Amino acid sequence: MQSILHVIHSKLCIILRQISFYVYWIAYNRPELVAQQMVSKMIQVRLQKRLSVNKLAWMSGVSPSAIAFLENGTHSPTLKTFLRIATALELDMARLYWEADQEIPATE
Repeated sequence: MQSILHVIHSKLCIILRQISFYVYWIAYNRPELVAQQMVSKMIQVRLQKRLSVNKLAWMSGVSPSAIAFLENGTHSPTLKTFLRIATALELDMARLYWEADQEIPATE
């Protein structure tokens, strides 16, 4: 019984962290710049793991063309697409966002 409660607690913590990430994403004033940094990091991780676009597409459930458009900067990704790709790459979305945000100079 305790292990079931632990699993439920862990899942709820993940869900709450993702919700707080979504709220922060929507409220933030420069999502395009942060999204570009996040995509750059995702590309870097994909290449480090030696994954092809097709393999990542299979792992994430995102079409290969959507991943290619995302990596080429021709389309803006949705949060759902980001989450699917980040999950397939074993990346934490909140940490990925925070790191991307830290790399962008502050604007006044």
